[in-house]
Amino acid sequence: MFNEVKNLIINDGITEDELSSTAAHLLKKQFIFRSDRHYAIIDKYFSVFEKAFSFFGAKLEINNEAGFLGYLPRDGFSDLKLNETAALLVLRVIYHEEKVSGSSEQSHITISGSRFIEEYMRETGRNDLGNKASFNEILKPLRQKSIIRLGDYDIEGGVKNIEILPSIEMAINKEYADNLINAILNADKQEVSEELSDEVE
Repeated sequence: MFNEVKNLIINDGITEDELSSTAAHLLKKQFIFRSDRHYAIIDKYFSVFEKAFSFFGAKLEINNEAGFLGYLPRDGFSDLKLNETAALLVLRVIYHEEKVSGSSEQSHITISGSRFIEEYMRETGRNDLGNKASFNEILKPLRQKSIIRLGDYDIEGGVKNIEILPSIEMAINKEYADNLINAILNADKQEVSEELSDEVE
């Protein structure tokens, strides 16, 4: 791979700084879209970046039809907190439902913030989206990873609308969704068990 990079620098006129800054940008964002200037570089030299990311146990994928690319870390989304993971799962379910129902033919699906809060509470039984600050905080890492964007304010709910990006399909497939559900259920059971233990003591 190092010889391949060396040849690119000599023959293609791309600099080492351009390659390293592009890799660093993708590492930080996880998913980027065609409008991002780094997209064209990764697309052109995809095999090089694919090999580089595989060294970290990450799988680099590209979806030219939807116009985005990204990588899946070996340990999934272990950097997310429980409520952030739950939010990711609920958004993935909503995205799937909207696509299957045909209510939207677009790859970018926008929902109201109040709908997300209702679905989140219904699916998880959790009530940790009670105010605008917690709403924004829980969604912040998903926004940073380019899985969602926040839009205009939803007047009814007092929080922003959510644009779910097609990268969510790459970020969380069915197998990963099933694992997430089990992890969340087990975590909730553990919380209940600890609360009962505290009461007994």
